[in-house]
Amino acid sequence: MDARRVATRRPRPDGDRRDKADLVADRVWAEDYLYFLGQKYTCPAILTSARTGEHVEPAFKSLGEQILQGAGHPIRRIVLVTPPQEPIDRLVRVTDKIMTDFCYEMGGVETGMPIVKRQLGLAGIDVRAPTDVAIRSLIERLAAVERDFKGPEEIQENRERRLAWLGGAD
Repeated sequence: MDARRVATRRPRPDGDRRDKADLVADRVWAEDYLYFLGQKYTCPAILTSARTGEHVEPAFKSLGEQILQGAGHPIRRIVLVTPPQEPIDRLVRVTDKIMTDFCYEMGGVETGMPIVKRQLGLAGIDVRAPTDVAIRSLIERLAAVERDFKGPEEIQENRERRLAWLGGAD
């Protein structure tokens, strides 16, 4: 072994000494050795890094293909498509937009969502099937909560923006 290889070896807790594949000094040796193994066993040889995740996905893909071939199963490619989605009800979308907006105005989901959940309950909203009247009630309730945190102009601006969403504005 040359001095460069010995210098990059690291002791393991169990006493075994192994090379660190992520070290640049070892990379050339690792690539050469990996090429040799790939040629010797006539199989794909992919240098990966668990630390950086480099080439991990292609390595597992290749491994899966080799397993399927070895078992005699054909390799079929499946095109991933977005499954058809049900159209989202406009009032569900508006309710979600109002909830998100309020949480944003309160500084984040952690702060805003507990308040939103409480106000949803008080307004009698089923988030899967909200009504126009219940959403209006929610908007007014959220404006009342904001009185403890914001000035009157900002509260009015938030209220009007949310009412405009309910009216159909995007």
